[in-house]
Amino acid sequence: MEWHGFAKFTGKETSPGVGADFKAWRIRFLQRLGAAQMMSRGDWPEEFKILALSGKLKGSALSYYEKMLPVWCAVSNTLEHFMISGLELYMTPISSSKGIDLMEREKEHSKTWAEHYQYLLYGRSDLATWSRVF
Repeated sequence: MEWHGFAKFTGKETSPGVGADFKAWRIRFLQRLGAAQMMSRGDWPEEFKILALSGKLKGSALSYYEKMLPVWCAVSNTLEHFMISGLELYMTPISSSKGIDLMEREKEHSKTWAEHYQYLLYGRSDLATWSRVF
């Protein structure tokens, strides 16, 4: 199944210190999956959803997925369980002081303004999550 313009998840950091942003990728994946199911007029079996996920991973994320697949299936053979496990693995909680340090640091000149803006938005959303927790 090909989703044009949809980047495969690699597990690499999007920006230094903020992690791979699996959370945002996961939302985009689930939106595309939902649209694909609607276009095919029905819910897909969990095995097919998991197969769709494996086709959207590459690099270390795919290697990890293939290694963990038997373990995850033994616990729960659902896409939801796989996605929660991915969130736990790729979540990078940072303290507010570390977040401020990352924001104040001089940015790479090789990155575009849009990439810097995305980095700031990610930091802001992470800080908002922390403020709700405490």
